[in-house]
Amino acid sequence: MNKQPNFLIIGSAKSGTTTLYHHLRAHPDVFLPDFKEPHYFVRDQVLNFDIIDEHSAYQALFNSATERLIGEASTGYLYFSGTAEKIHRELPNCKIVALIRNPTDRAFSMWSHQIREGLEDMQFEEAVQQELDGTTRHNQGTEFGFNYCRLGIISSLLKEYQGLFGIDNVFIGDYEMLRKDPIMLMNQLYEFLDLDSIRLVDPNKIYNASGNPKFGWLHSFLNSKSLLRRAIVFPLKTLLSERVRHMAWQKLRNWNITSGTRHTLKPETRALLDDYFSDERKALENLIGK
Repeated sequence: MNKQPNFLIIGSAKSGTTTLYHHLRAHPDVFLPDFKEPHYFVRDQVLNFDIIDEHSAYQALFNSATERLIGEASTGYLYFSGTAEKIHRELPNCKIVALIRNPTDRAFSMWSHQIREGLEDMQFEEAVQQELDGTTRHNQGTEFGFNYCRLGIISSLLKEYQGLFGIDNVFIGDYEMLRKDPIMLMNQLYEFLDLDSIRLVDPNKIYNASGNPKFGWLHSFLNSKSLLRRAIVFPLKTLLSERVRHMAWQKLRNWNITSGTRHTLKPETRALLDDYFSDERKALENLIGK
């Protein structure tokens, strides 16, 4: 019997979706595949990372699921207009989960992420000014993830989801609550998904944090597909499950990043972006009621 998602985490990028993915994955009634961001419903877009673009491969992500709730998390679903309609056409009864964040902080975090990954070669102020001057930025063959301002304009896209799936079937969480009171946020989400609350093992842990790695060579090694990395990892495949290997990889990667330094947003740049995002921030506040 073919299985399909009955909930999706749609973003937004750099707003805690990876942390949410790990918290939900720990629930015994929830299945989330190891492939965190298949981006199947935006497969027609040009992206610079691995995605699932065939229906059979997408279906195969969920075939082993025995849990009551089946989901996946792809931040690109909250970037491209029309994606909500594509999802609704194939998964009309799906529940939608989104996290939102102050768009100024989100933009800077996204830039920090791209710097960390070695994908961005401009200072934040230069990149933002290009956008404000009307340029659609392309890097690594794609615009997704490199237009830091545009990626923060999501209120109209969230309304698309609400219009198609119904307001009661769209959960919009606040990144600040995830950071300051993760237990409260997760309890709200458990209620939305009709799940029993569980104790979070490490509620304050933030996954996929932005920053400068302590050891650049280690970060490059952990994210590479080199023959050396494959040779080291291959013996572990016979000893450890894929989930355990992934958890170990994630823990080492996060330690390396959180032990490093963080970029600092200039006050004048914050003021510029706060003004730019003024209307969007009000629209997001209205969506979450505060």
